[in-house]
Amino acid sequence: MDVKHQPKGSKRARSSLDWYAVGKGWIVTVGLWLGLALALAVHWDARSDEHYSGQLDHVDFWPLFAVASLAVALLAGLPLALLLDRLLRRVQVPWLHVAAFFVFFTLLPAGLLIRYAEIVEPHPLAFWAVLGACAAIGRAAAFLRGRAFRRPTTWA
Repeated sequence: MDVKHQPKGSKRARSSLDWYAVGKGWIVTVGLWLGLALALAVHWDARSDEHYSGQLDHVDFWPLFAVASLAVALLAGLPLALLLDRLLRRVQVPWLHVAAFFVFFTLLPAGLLIRYAEIVEPHPLAFWAVLGACAAIGRAAAFLRGRAFRRPTTWA
């Protein structure tokens, strides 16, 4: 692992991802999310029947969805990811980080949806699992340096 050693006499070892890794993980997460949303919109429009032709197409709605997703990813997703990174500082196994990001970014929005919208159907929950999967893949991308799966860390 790429780890810089702490000076002697320091009590706690703290590490977090550098800003390059955070940016790369965020871009991969948002890119996957928007790409999957566009692919689903194209798929749904291709499968739509003729009696829906007068309504707004999914692809026409996608730019508004993309802008809203970018705003949520920047204002909520990035701070939550940084907070989760801070909570996971002592965990040195990258796969545990990936699993934690999947669980956190799946259960948090699903829990809010169940709590406040009282929706317990499997389809909306599966939708949030896609968000969790995108976050987990973005976290895995943050650990990649070159072709090696290692944790780029800085000591704080």
